[in-house]
Amino acid sequence: MNFRQLHNEKGITLVELLAALGLLAIVITLSAGVLMQLLGSEEEASANISLKQNTNVLLSEMRNQFTEGRNICYDGEHGDLEVVSINLTNGEQELTEENGCFTNANNSEAMQVKLTVKSKTDKTYTTETTWNKSEPYNLAIQLENSDDIDDVENDEEGNPPGKDEYCDYYGDKKFSQSTFGEWNSCLTPTVHQGNAWFPNGITIFEGIRFTIDYNLFSDQAFIFNHNSKAFINKSAKVKGDLEVRSSGDLNIKEHLITEGNATLQEDSRTKILRDARFEKDLKMTSKGELEVGENFSTQGNLTMHNNSHITVNNNGKLLSNVFLTTSSSLNIKGTLTSNSILLENKSTIFVNKKVELLNSVRLKGTSMIHIKGDAHFYKDIHVQDRSKIIVEGNATFDGPITPKNGAGSICVKGDADIKQMPDSDIKITQNDSSCGR
Repeated sequence: MNFRQLHNEKGITLVELLAALGLLAIVITLSAGVLMQLLGSEEEASANISLKQNTNVLLSEMRNQFTEGRNICYDGEHGDLEVVSINLTNGEQELTEENGCFTNANNSEAMQVKLTVKSKTDKTYTTETTWNKSEPYNLAIQLENSDDIDDVENDEEGNPPGKDEYCDYYGDKKFSQSTFGEWNSCLTPTVHQGNAWFPNGITIFEGIRFTIDYNLFSDQAFIFNHNSKAFINKSAKVKGDLEVRSSGDLNIKEHLITEGNATLQEDSRTKILRDARFEKDLKMTSKGELEVGENFSTQGNLTMHNNSHITVNNNGKLLSNVFLTTSSSLNIKGTLTSNSILLENKSTIFVNKKVELLNSVRLKGTSMIHIKGDAHFYKDIHVQDRSKIIVEGNATFDGPITPKNGAGSICVKGDADIKQMPDSDIKITQNDSSCGR
């Protein structure tokens, strides 16, 4: 046999094999390092994006609370975020925090916000922004070119022209006369194709029917006496108090803004076809009626007595105290945001959509709150004397529910999230299909 060829065959030595394995290990190590670095950079970028997105969600929720006139509240741990610090400056006032809420915000002033948050991986993020002031329902009624408005001069006896001459005024008019009655003016004064401006206020007495084709502006009080009528084919802005006395009739085809207190007395009728904003107190008595075609807001107290009624065809914002008694009713066909509420003696609040009640709610004397959508009760609830709360959607109750004895009932057609279970005889049911029937 020939063994020479076998002995002359060449292969890989052990040294060469070890060298090749070492080089491969170096390549793998370097590649793994680069790959881990790339993966780490991608994860960090994704984490930063997620951190900013979650922060924006939190800011959006807080901004909605500010815009809607609610307390600005947040959770210390919001999803994947931990809130490190929040600084709010409302106009020139720096707000103070109590139990995760800022309670004195004024949405008619701009809000400067500085928020610092931390992720679960201890990544921190700080952002600053400004929330613009909120104009409720964006109402803006301004008297333009007031220097160009024609004056309606009184005669020597202080009477406006028109008593025995004419009842018609054309174009924009400024009335120095503030009183209109059958003794000093015609019964049907009319401003055609123009605005009416009353720098001294206006009082309309019994038997007068005043018609204005455009807007009414009153720098002082606007008063309707018994059985008087006014028809305003656009909007009205009253800087003083508004009074619609017994059987008075006020019709406004667009908006109403009152900067003083408003009183709607017995058997009076006030109808606004679009938005109504009351910047101070609104009081209604003895079968007074108010109908608002779109949105309704009060920044002062709302008080309703003796079968007085309000109907709102869209949303309501009640930013101060609400008190209804003696079979009075508030009917909101859209959503409702309200501060504290006290209902007595068969009074009723009915809301067709979502409700947020920001402060305490008290019902006595077989009164009722009926909500067809979801509801959130942020503070304490007191339901007694066979009074009831009906929620046809889901409901959240953050505060205590009382009284201990003599309690009424709460019926929730959907789910009820009760943070503090009551120690009382109040009847609370959820997932109850009979609610609202």
